Amino acid sequence: MKKRGLLVLGLLTLTIAVGGCGKKEETQPISSSAVSSVSESETGSISLSAVEVPADYVPPTTLSELTADLDLDKLVTLGEYKGLELTKEIAEVSDADIDSAVTDALENTYVEVDRAAENGDTVNIDYVGTMEGEEFEGGSDSGFDLKLGSDRFIDGFEDGLVGAKKGDVVTLDLTFPKNYTEELSGKAVQFKVTVNKVQTTSKEISEEWVKANTEFETVEDYRRDIRVSLETQNNADAEDTMEAEAWKMVLENSKVNDYPEEMVQYGRYYYDQMLKSYCTQSGITVEQYMEAKNLTADDYKEMQTAYAQSMAGQLLIMAAIEKAEGISAEDEEYQESLKELIEASGVDEDTFFSYYERFSVEQSLMLERMNRIIADNAVITEKMIAAEETDTSAVSETEDNFAESSAATETTDSTETSITKEVLQPID
Repeated sequence: MKKRGLLVLGLLTLTIAVGGCGKKEETQPISSSAVSSVSESETGSISLSAVEVPADYVPPTTLSELTADLDLDKLVTLGEYKGLELTKEIAEVSDADIDSAVTDALENTYVEVDRAAENGDTVNIDYVGTMEGEEFEGGSDSGFDLKLGSDRFIDGFEDGLVGAKKGDVVTLDLTFPKNYTEELSGKAVQFKVTVNKVQTTSKEISEEWVKANTEFETVEDYRRDIRVSLETQNNADAEDTMEAEAWKMVLENSKVNDYPEEMVQYGRYYYDQMLKSYCTQSGITVEQYMEAKNLTADDYKEMQTAYAQSMAGQLLIMAAIEKAEGISAEDEEYQESLKELIEASGVDEDTFFSYYERFSVEQSLMLERMNRIIADNAVITEKMIAAEETDTSAVSETEDNFAESSAATETTDSTETSITKEVLQPID
């Protein structure tokens, strides 16, 4: 069975984005470190209450529950999903690919040095930021690795640590840029920075580096292992792309004759949850997002409905295949897959489902199962291609159509701190 992790869970919808695994929205407050340049006063003209799914809507937990009263034979004309002719395009691994992997390994393997920090070094630091003597939100962290010269932090922070040694405590009097958040824009602040370590990286691969940082004895053996790993990854990527293209073919071969309201309603619900989750992770409200993208409530309803119908159609086709194959989320194979997934998560079942929605978990596992059925009954031709010729369009079509503009709002990993430059870019 293909290895899978929690991060790949989610409905694979070719015309819409369904990120994650129906991950439940965090209840933590939005950090001021991620608020966009759109102010609250600019969002008053948009009200989405009329088009959002009612707060008391109870989503289904299984596809069989959602389709229990539906006549699938009338709703869906299931097209060919067996005997498909598929091409699995596997990217070759070049010496340049291996060189790049070696470079990444070198750049991410730190060696502590007993000297003053220089540009290009990575310092491990604790820091506390204060404004007018009081700590401000997002201005403190501990054990943070910062590469000097990376220009990640506000002006003066990194330069102020050049020349510092392990154990030094450096006080930095700085000013936030004027295009920052309303709370910090143009404000004078002070950072107290403790240098825990000064670290550097090796510039070139060597036998000594390999012995010290890997399980291998020679550079040749290390590079050979990298090649095998990259070939394995390329094969997995090719399989994912082929499966996405195969599922697209199944959708095109099939016809949805009607869209039951209960299924469309679930699609609306999922759309709302996804967009709210996206905005929360971006540190903005849905209203701010709509304002920034110049979208009205009517635009929202149109996007929501298109998304909902697309999801409903694909769920109907999945249900039709389940019926044709005599498979379900109640059978032994599904239960075994679910058990493996929960065990891999490292938590018990109750905890797992407090974080992930049952319906999305079910559809992720069932879609994976359908992909195996499709692939096992397909005529597959393997083709080796140069890496630069790899076509990832089939996979990219599964991503982020819910607001073609998702990429327009700059985001970073949630572990970024508020003094980093990239967290607070204005929305385009």
